[in-house]
Amino acid sequence: MYFASPQLKFTKTIIMRLVKCLFVIVCFFSFSIVAHSQRTLQWSKDGNSYFTTENNSIVQYQLPSFQQTVIVDTLKLVPKGQDKALRIRSFSFTDDGRRILIYTNSKKVWRQDTRGDYWLLDLANNSLKQLGKGRPASSLMFAKISPDGKQAAYVSEHNLYVEDLATHKIKALTVDGTRKFINGTFDWVYEEEFGCRDGFRWSPDSKKIAFWQ
Repeated sequence: MYFASPQLKFTKTIIMRLVKCLFVIVCFFSFSIVAHSQRTLQWSKDGNSYFTTENNSIVQYQLPSFQQTVIVDTLKLVPKGQDKALRIRSFSFTDDGRRILIYTNSKKVWRQDTRGDYWLLDLANNSLKQLGKGRPASSLMFAKISPDGKQAAYVSEHNLYVEDLATHKIKALTVDGTRKFINGTFDWVYEEEFGCRDGFRWSPDSKKIAFWQ
């Protein structure tokens, strides 16, 4: 015969309520972090200003005055031969600050929209060039400009590619990628359990790429 202790039942009830509350808090903050990350913010190298997007333009705020300067007006994001500006999903500056990598036309891969199109905007002459031209639309992932600014690397359809930014010649670094054999990124288990998505990095001298397979 088993006699349950009223005190034990009370303790279990309290613990279960605390667990439920903790679960709600974790879900709330996880959602808040994801929602906050939808808006791109880039710090300047000197830490005295930051860049963000407003009305599909890239603006700079000087600190502590918060004086605003428009760096890229949305009109500069209209590709040649088109009549609509690219919608900025996110952006990043090259190391020399002379060009901006624009991520647009994004699509979801499991939980996050990590697949899309990338364009490179030259701030000196306002030229706008698409990366991975010839690859399927919205198929590029995690594009990065090499530290020397001469090449771009990205994942497309489970393979890793490098593109020469002077000639726009594209070279496949891997050719064995499939839905079950992935190069340069991660599958859904790694995303769900560890938050891993981006799976490759340039070496500091721009001569090598380390990637997850």
